[in-house]
Amino acid sequence: MKVSRAILGLGCAAILGVAFAQSIKQISVALSDKTLKLNSVVVKGETYVSLTQLKAAFPVVKGGANQVAASTGCSNQMLFNGAWRFRVQKFAFSAEKTAWLLTVELRNATNRSAHAYNSGAQGLGEDITLTLASGNTLNLGNAAMLQAQDNLILKDLAPGAGVVTTLEFAADSDVDKPTKFLWAMTAASNSDKAPLAKDAAFRVDLTCTK
Repeated sequence: MKVSRAILGLGCAAILGVAFAQSIKQISVALSDKTLKLNSVVVKGETYVSLTQLKAAFPVVKGGANQVAASTGCSNQMLFNGAWRFRVQKFAFSAEKTAWLLTVELRNATNRSAHAYNSGAQGLGEDITLTLASGNTLNLGNAAMLQAQDNLILKDLAPGAGVVTTLEFAADSDVDKPTKFLWAMTAASNSDKAPLAKDAAFRVDLTCTK
C-alpha cells in the first residue's frame, strides 16, 4: 500500500482534522528495513499517516547521512559521541610491514578548535586497541603510537575539520583477522569540557560494513 509523501508538506493539525471524518485503520509499512505499524486515514484515495508517528519511528540524528547518534557501529560508518565524528574507513593486512593497517577518520563536531587528547582520549594511544577473531588484542607499538599522536590524537582541528590517517597494529600474519576496534574515549578525560556523551568510546564491528 502506498503511503503518500504529501504528508510531509501538510500540518499535523490539518491531517488530524480530516481524520475525524475518516475511519482510522492500522497499516504495516516497510521503510528503511523496518516494518512499522501505523495509524492511517484515506482521503480521496490517498493513504496518510501523521508526521508525529514517523518522527517517533525515525529520530533525527545530527551530523548527516550514514551517521548514528551513538558510538557503536560498523566499518565505514560515521559514529558520533557528542564531540567527535569517527569512522574506520577500511582495513587491510600489509605483508611488507607485517601489520594490520586501519585507515581512520576523525572530525571535530564542536564549535571550537580541539584535539582528542584534551577531549576524551584517555592517553596518547594506549586506549586504542584491535581485537582479533581469536580474542587476542593488539595495541599500537611505540613507533605507531608516535605516529598516531602526531596525526590523530594531538592534531588540533578547527570546528568541522577532520583528518584521515593510518593506524598500524603489528601482527605475525593475516590468519587471525580483526573483528573489533576500540578507541576507549571517556567523558572522564575531558579537561576541554567538550560535549561528550556519557559513553564516549568508539566501538567498531569490523565484521560488518555500511
